[in-house]
Amino acid sequence: MNKILKYSFPGLFGLLIYMAIRLITDTASGFNVLLYRNQWTNAFEIISAFLIGYIIWYVLRKFEAQQSQKYAEFSLKNILKEFGMLILISFITLNCTVGVVTMVSDDGMDKHDFVVINLIPLLFILTYYSIRRGNSLLKSYIHQKTELERIKRDKTETELSFLKSQYHPHFLFNALNTVYFQMDDSIETAKKTIEKLSDLLRYQLYEDHHQKVPLVNELNFITKYANLQSERLPEGVSVKVSMNYEGDATIYPLLSMPLVENAFKYVGGKIKWIDVSYEITQNTITFIVKNSVNSEIADNRYSGVGLTNLQRRLELLYPNQYEFNTDTHQGEFTAELTLPIQ
Repeated sequence: MNKILKYSFPGLFGLLIYMAIRLITDTASGFNVLLYRNQWTNAFEIISAFLIGYIIWYVLRKFEAQQSQKYAEFSLKNILKEFGMLILISFITLNCTVGVVTMVSDDGMDKHDFVVINLIPLLFILTYYSIRRGNSLLKSYIHQKTELERIKRDKTETELSFLKSQYHPHFLFNALNTVYFQMDDSIETAKKTIEKLSDLLRYQLYEDHHQKVPLVNELNFITKYANLQSERLPEGVSVKVSMNYEGDATIYPLLSMPLVENAFKYVGGKIKWIDVSYEITQNTITFIVKNSVNSEIADNRYSGVGLTNLQRRLELLYPNQYEFNTDTHQGEFTAELTLPIQ
């Protein structure tokens, strides 16, 4: 049914124009041509109108295709230019088709006939073309928006992958350095450290970091990470990790890792300590990382690549949805990162 309508539409369009012309001329003259005129003449006009519909349809499709290939700026000037060309082409087409049929069937064409066969079909043509052109432009706009969103998404995923990859070398270097020194003291201890490292790398490498993960998995990772990092610290450094949680909330992974990593990197002071914990509400989780610091380096501790990457990831994953604050007070540095959870 759709194919029949598709291929018969041009002819029906021509008949619609013909019936509109006949209705206007017959109403003006008070004479019903279809009833009282020679039927062979009527049949000639009807068949001609049906075939002319295909000619008009062909010309319009060619003109539309030509205009669609132009990449001119979408402006009022270009629109007026396009429709001006359409009117000119329609005028030529109508006079070479409808005009010829009118002269043959009506024994010539007077001024009234000339106005009617150009004005009435032109209104139909402009309406039909406007609908088609508008629909085509709308589809093109939607396609462009979809492509832009796809490109933006691909760019974001590429950037996230790049930022993710920058976490691994620093962490891996520190862990291997720890194993290196442990091998001098105890092979068994070094083996256990390598096992812990394997678990952490498995989480870092094989989790999809563009997708959210169970919060319990992330907290377990932070606990293991902090425990592994504490093994390379000298004796006398107190490390406290409070990350016990049961539930089905989800979160993007590895966002608190730079905070914990910097705490181990910059821990200082006479009494060295690190405290890693969290506070959770119905809709948010706040990672809290505290550590003792040397006052002379406290102000510069978060100016490296780690923080820059963290903030960029937060902007990509949680735009306008996160809070990140740091504070130094009486030899204590505090970093707090609040994220929405589901």
